[in-house]
Amino acid sequence: MRLIRVAIIGGGVTGMTAAYHLQEQSKERGLPLECTLFEATSRIGGKIQTHRDQKFWIELGPDSIFTAKPDGVTLLRELGISDQIIHAVSGQTSLARNHTLFPIPRDLYMGIPARWSAMAMSPLLSPRGKLRALGDLVLPRTSELETLSLGHLLRLRFGHEVVEQIAAPLLAGIHAADIDRMGIADATPAIEHLIRTHRSLLLGAKRSKKRTQRPASQSASSPFISLQGGLSTLTEALFAKTNEFVHYKTNAPVKQLKKNPDGSYTFVYLSDNVPTRFEADAVILATPAHAAAAIVETLGITTDLLPSIRYASTATVILGFAAATFPEQREMTGFLVPRSAGLSITACTVVTTKWPSSLDQKQVVVRCYVGRDGSEEILKQSDEDIVKAVEDDLHAIWKVKRTPAFYRLTRWPISMPQYDVGHANRVARMEQALHDFPGLAMAGAAYRGMGIPDCIKDGKRAATHVLKHVTQIE
Repeated sequence: MRLIRVAIIGGGVTGMTAAYHLQEQSKERGLPLECTLFEATSRIGGKIQTHRDQKFWIELGPDSIFTAKPDGVTLLRELGISDQIIHAVSGQTSLARNHTLFPIPRDLYMGIPARWSAMAMSPLLSPRGKLRALGDLVLPRTSELETLSLGHLLRLRFGHEVVEQIAAPLLAGIHAADIDRMGIADATPAIEHLIRTHRSLLLGAKRSKKRTQRPASQSASSPFISLQGGLSTLTEALFAKTNEFVHYKTNAPVKQLKKNPDGSYTFVYLSDNVPTRFEADAVILATPAHAAAAIVETLGITTDLLPSIRYASTATVILGFAAATFPEQREMTGFLVPRSAGLSITACTVVTTKWPSSLDQKQVVVRCYVGRDGSEEILKQSDEDIVKAVEDDLHAIWKVKRTPAFYRLTRWPISMPQYDVGHANRVARMEQALHDFPGLAMAGAAYRGMGIPDCIKDGKRAATHVLKHVTQIE
């Protein structure tokens, strides 16, 4: 077999994982593969970005890997870095209401009450809101799930207050999403399963939580993990494992992807600002959907599907305070903020509590988030004004009086894909359109899951797809 050239466009964890699996399969099967990865920016790693200082490390992007999805931990083992795993501390998470923090009600399953008595005791809901939540027990089964948003479904079942005060911050907050646009099956397949198998979501959540509850004898360690030195340890390990097999090209944006008569692909990338032609037998597009849309525009593929995947912009604001000047929050790992709270912050993590091994305990470090789908006006402000708004919120909630010893703001424009109603159908139509382009695969957070394990799984899937194609080349 002749030398086969594979191009990967996008140097985040999805593209790097695809490169790693191409390398491993090339070695195992004796395939003559040449792999080149093109990254438009100056660094490899995508949204995974750890800031390291002599005294601490802290994440500027995602801060953990969810172990309930096994692909992340599996890759850590394969890379030989599973001994560097650290578990998040399972502390108290709160919800903000009227500038006061209240504990998240106990006995929730996927943001849904699994026991009404826990809701009855919560100060987050009014008596009327608590009574309305009981309506789920007598309502008929909800149908036509494909056309309902998650917010619409939960409002039908539990009423407005449960959605605004509890469900939306928990289920939509992590994705910077609007719960009234989120697809049920696309964003929360566990809830779709509940509503399809139970007439009452409350009763279904109660049974599901009981089935998944750990015995008292088992450790209740957090399902969220990081690595010594931060999550960049993962992308650094991927780079170290693959840099002899993969040709990494940074500051190399790609455009004008075309299919040649012989089935190969050609595109143009910038090399030292000089447009350069590149030819490959197979291509993996591991970029955000809007970037992929621009790259494949010259292919004649149905490009309206890719721009229809919307994105939200966010920013993280890290602030460090001298421990003596910060209110004591020994058990709290963070809080979430409903849209109705009137704050700039959408969520906050007390990094010192959640990841104590990453920091000098002489200071308290918090990581605040701003911006979400439909509420991105604050991101138009200057860095200084955003930081001031975050400081004002912390003062309102915690009565923090001192200015921080340091801060760091990181903007993430057009960074959070939104799984709107019908998302899975759009992805399926995109896959159908790709049937006319064998050897071309698309992967990443925009399509089949947004977490790090999802991206790892999708990178491996894309590598498997193109390997099947290239092994048929004579």
